[in-house]
Amino acid sequence: MNELITIRTFIYPHEMHIMRIYLESHGVTCFVKDELTVQAYHLFSPAVGGVKLQVREDDVPRAEALLIVGGYLSQEDVAHEQPSLRWKRFASKVPVINKWRPEYRISFVIVIGLVLLMTAVYFVFFSDKKTMTTSELTLGKWCVLQINHRDKAYKPNTKADATSDADTNSPYQIHISILTSCEECAQFNDDHTVRLPGIGTRYIKANWYWEDDKLRIDSADTLRLIYNGLYKIKRRSDMITLTSSSTVIYLREDDYLRQMTPEF
Repeated sequence: MNELITIRTFIYPHEMHIMRIYLESHGVTCFVKDELTVQAYHLFSPAVGGVKLQVREDDVPRAEALLIVGGYLSQEDVAHEQPSLRWKRFASKVPVINKWRPEYRISFVIVIGLVLLMTAVYFVFFSDKKTMTTSELTLGKWCVLQINHRDKAYKPNTKADATSDADTNSPYQIHISILTSCEECAQFNDDHTVRLPGIGTRYIKANWYWEDDKLRIDSADTLRLIYNGLYKIKRRSDMITLTSSSTVIYLREDDYLRQMTPEF
């Protein structure tokens, strides 16, 4: 089907007739839209998008060339109109919006563009910043993958000593240590104590609590310069990144218990 394409719009009908007569004198069939509406009440012209001079889609290149030769258009005018014509051709083939007025089509495109932009902004800046809750933080253990302190990367490496051996040899600690797939763990407790892995040392005992949406770790019994601080939390799926002014701790949720739970 050869669609009708609007090549120019006019506020007043008499302006359109001059160009229409010129094109038809050169064998280009023209069509007019909204002329009677504007003639009946000229104040409606801006509301309906003006009087529209249309030609068949196949005649658009020839019509534009004739208007340039006749001095009615410049090359700059044609270049400026090309995106609009492409949009009109596309819109005329879309089942729903092809019956809408041009201004409604433009509004629709703007709304869709804003929705896509807001969606992109959400996924880039907010989707991986889910706020942690106390229950999420204290439920189970977190595997400590790596610790960066002042641009140096450390692999957690807890050394056992007499004190830690005594702790881990208790029935409770043995039971907990079995139910994990982590080599090195962080354990946040409901009483706001936290057990953190050592770096060539025994495990670290510290306190934790919330400050707004940030996590404060303090009173570490050793490695204070590394662990003590106020951390921003960035969560993405089962990963958590804790970032303070000097330290970054990379954590992964220990899914051992979830894997061991049968699905019915």
